[in-house]
Amino acid sequence: MGTSVRIKGLDLSVGYLGLQIAFGIQSASLSRVFQGLGASVDQLAMLWLAGPVTGLLVQPVVGAISDRHGGRFGRRRPYILVSALLVIAALAALPMATSLMGAVVVVWGLEAAMNALHAPYRALVADTLPPGDQASGYAMQTVFIGLGALAGACAPILLAWGGWSNVAQPGQTALSIRVAFLAAALAVALSVGWTIARVREPVAARAPQHDPLVRPGHWTGFATLWRALRPVAAIQFLSWFGLYLLWVYATPVVAAQLYGATSPFDAAYARGRTLSGSCSGPITGWPGCLPFCCRGCSGGSG
Repeated sequence: MGTSVRIKGLDLSVGYLGLQIAFGIQSASLSRVFQGLGASVDQLAMLWLAGPVTGLLVQPVVGAISDRHGGRFGRRRPYILVSALLVIAALAALPMATSLMGAVVVVWGLEAAMNALHAPYRALVADTLPPGDQASGYAMQTVFIGLGALAGACAPILLAWGGWSNVAQPGQTALSIRVAFLAAALAVALSVGWTIARVREPVAARAPQHDPLVRPGHWTGFATLWRALRPVAAIQFLSWFGLYLLWVYATPVVAAQLYGATSPFDAAYARGRTLSGSCSGPITGWPGCLPFCCRGCSGGSG
C-alpha cells in the first residue's frame, strides 16, 4: 500500500470515527434517555426498534440508489453530505427532547440518517481505491469504527468524571449525556467534513444494465449471492441479537441489580450507567481493531 494510497485510506476512514462516536453514545445511553422521559423497562425493546428496522430498509435502498447516481458532485458525496447534516441535527435535538414521543421521533430520524450515511460512505473504498488496496482500506475503516465506538461509549463516563452532572432530573436527560450527544454531533461534522473535503471521487459510470444483480426481474444473481452469504447471515443475526440485548437492558439491569436503583433519577442509577458503559465500550470498540491488527500479524500489507 503506497504512501498516497495510505493517505487516501486514512481520509476515507476518518468519517467513521465521528459516525461511530455517535453510534457508541447512542447505544450506551439511549435506554437511559428513554427511561428519563418516562419509559418503563418493559417498553425499551419496542422503543429500540428504530435501529434494526431502518438498518434493514434504509441501507440497501440508499446504497442501491447511490450506485446508480452520477453527477458533477460525485456518486456518493451528495448522499453522504445530506445524511451527515441530518445526523448532526438529530444528535443535537435528541438530548433536548422533553417528551418520550418527541425522543422516539428523533431517534427514528437519527437511525435512518445514520444508516443512509453508512451505505454510500462504505462504498467509497471500492470507488476510489485500486482493487489490490481495497482490503487494507476496509481494514483501516474498521479500526476507526472500533476506536469511534469505544470513544462514544465512554464519553458520558469521562464527562461525568470531569464534573458534568450524571444524574437526570424528571423529564430531562443528564447533563453529561446531553454534552456527549452534542460532542458527537461535532465529531460527525468534523470527521465527515474532512472526508468530503479530501476525497475526490472518480467520474462515476452508471451501473451496468446487464449486471444480474441490478437488472429488474432477474433473480439469479440474488439467489447466488444469498447462497454464498447464508453462513455469514446466520452469524450476523445471532451476534446482533446478543448486542441489542446488551444495549437495551444493560444499564437498567446493572443499576437495579448491583446498585439497588429504583428510579432513573437517583445517583445509584447513574453509577449503574457508568459501570455498564465502561463494560460495553471495550466490547463494542476493541474488536474493530482486530482485522487490521491480524493483517499485520499474518504478514499482510497494512
